[in-house]
Amino acid sequence: MKPGKLTEEEFEILKTHTTAEEELLTHAKEKLGESGYLNTAVEMAAYHHEWWNGKGYPYGISGEEIPLCARIMAVSDVLRTDFQTML
Repeated sequence: MKPGKLTEEEFEILKTHTTAEEELLTHAKEKLGESGYLNTAVEMAAYHHEWWNGKGYPYGISGEEIPLCARIMAVSDVLRTDFQTML
């Protein structure tokens, strides 16, 4: 990761990882067939940067619209980042 704050352009590029991962996993689902694991992976990829207040990305959904698996992934992502900065 880059030290310091991202520029607005860098942040916009970074935000595309959610939809890129969603597309990749959706394509895998089409090739491999329906799978509960892949369905969960698609949800986690797509929604793990959504915020409870609706100010997240990429879709701006809020509250219970955000799948539980994505909420759990978001918490683990924050904890991982916090622990890395502590080391």
